[in-house]
Amino acid sequence: MINKIEVQNFKLFKDKATFTSLKNLNFLTGINGRGKSSFLQVLLTMAQSVKANERASDLLLNGEYVSLGNATDVKNEEVSRTDDTVLSFQVGNVTLNYHFGIDDDNSQVLTQKKIACNGISGGKKESMKFLNNFVPDEDAFKAVGLNRLFRNISYISAERLGPQLSYTYHPDDMEVGADGKYVACALYNHRDDKVNDDFIDSIVDVFPELNQDEIDRSIIGQVNFWLTEMFGTTGIASKYIDDANIYTLQFSTRDAAGNFKPTNVGFGYSYALPILVSGLITMQQKGILIIENPEAHLHPQAQSIIGKFLTLVSEQGVQVFVETHSEHIINAPRVLIAQDVYDAKDLKIMYFDDSYASYYKDINVDEDGKIEKWPKGFFDQAELDSNIILGI
Repeated sequence: MINKIEVQNFKLFKDKATFTSLKNLNFLTGINGRGKSSFLQVLLTMAQSVKANERASDLLLNGEYVSLGNATDVKNEEVSRTDDTVLSFQVGNVTLNYHFGIDDDNSQVLTQKKIACNGISGGKKESMKFLNNFVPDEDAFKAVGLNRLFRNISYISAERLGPQLSYTYHPDDMEVGADGKYVACALYNHRDDKVNDDFIDSIVDVFPELNQDEIDRSIIGQVNFWLTEMFGTTGIASKYIDDANIYTLQFSTRDAAGNFKPTNVGFGYSYALPILVSGLITMQQKGILIIENPEAHLHPQAQSIIGKFLTLVSEQGVQVFVETHSEHIINAPRVLIAQDVYDAKDLKIMYFDDSYASYYKDINVDEDGKIEKWPKGFFDQAELDSNIILGI
């Protein structure tokens, strides 16, 4: 798990921004244009860079996850062109600092100039040392496990595909795709995989009326379970069409007999499906799950359910980052904390606003799921509107 990230001279982050005490479940919320997406793009650019070159000798600005333009688009406009972009990641007690500069021969990458490795030897911290040739200290790199973490990032963007008549094949059947275009492929190939017993136990904690022995442990069964909790009785089937090398989906719902193409059921099904499939598959990899706006096209109850799903996934060795504007998503783990199903120490809520010199403020949730210090602007619009309507 990544415990700490520092960013300097990357988009909005002119001065060093420190994101410390990162947890199993991390929510990013707040005012638009204040750094939430930029924070996620740090992880995503590193992920697409490591997948291209394990040592991340170049920070690829345009790839399978994000397309950010040129180097000058990424470096803060108020900082000198010659100043480095610095990205620092701490896992456990090992820290890797990446220094990237503009490559005059390729404006669509930032080239690694040096890496500062703060390694561990014999239980004692070594002095900081800068290593050339774009290659970090091998022991430190393996110890920190960043290559594994970044290679096992699963990302579902806010710009997900709506209902499709067919879905694309991908050779890596663990990959759902940022826009969900491989979701049917991933679901088909992993439909019979089993989730672990701890995850089933946590489901029973959240839904105590369930009989544990009757819960389907397969991924396809779990997808159907969570869709049913969100939308009412739901069944889904994925089919591979060999001649065309494509996949199709069909839904059955409580509202009508028969099976339906995704284009003939609500948008919420297609928007929730990549999140569910990606979350269930990422549990097998023990990787990082990044979700943007999971609330899109979902009614409030469904938002609460998918928030609980992401909370339970974060208990299974998956570090989850969620950008959201939904109080129902935010409240989901708070409810589970109040019910003694989830531990408050595993939750971090970051509220972004330009009134904070550090770019964001931690919103602390106590062991009862309550927020003691509610900052202005943090999900208070409904109360403000009600006060006007009631003449308060």
